[in-house]
Amino acid sequence: MESPAFVLNVLTRNVQQVQKALEGMKDADLRITPDAVKANPAGWLVWHQSRFADLVLSHIGGKAQAWAEGQWAGKFPGAPSDLKKTGLGDTMEQVMAMSFPKAALSGYLNAVLEKAKSVLSGLASADFGREIQHPLRAEKIKIGDLLAAMTTDFIQHSGQVCYLRGYVTGPGWR
Repeated sequence: MESPAFVLNVLTRNVQQVQKALEGMKDADLRITPDAVKANPAGWLVWHQSRFADLVLSHIGGKAQAWAEGQWAGKFPGAPSDLKKTGLGDTMEQVMAMSFPKAALSGYLNAVLEKAKSVLSGLASADFGREIQHPLRAEKIKIGDLLAAMTTDFIQHSGQVCYLRGYVTGPGWR
């Protein structure tokens, strides 16, 4: 399996798992956090992982972000419209000022997966060693390193969403 196909496989499996977790949740459930901590709610986690992946993939592919193409900012009340804003560094006040409609989360997540298919299908394994400008910092980064950071973030947040699904609705949902 070539590197781009591997990354797409990992993203696809994670999107499928997150979509499954979302199926049994209501919009209100997507705002719940464990009582003992000020953790991000599932809705924000899905939004953030989608935004960061969209930013990275669109940057690598030289394409417009799905966020802009689908006018997704208007479907998430309180979300920033700035294309560089992905939730990195958001305060809890900023997180909770947003709304996370389940239908919008699911739709945007699918749009980002389609963006991944489009961008990754145009890459070869050799491209992973090529340096490009980092999308958020004034430094160069190898495409493979940027995809590794994006994929790591995506996997972590997918696990958190699945945990919160069980926290909110109880065990046995899988």
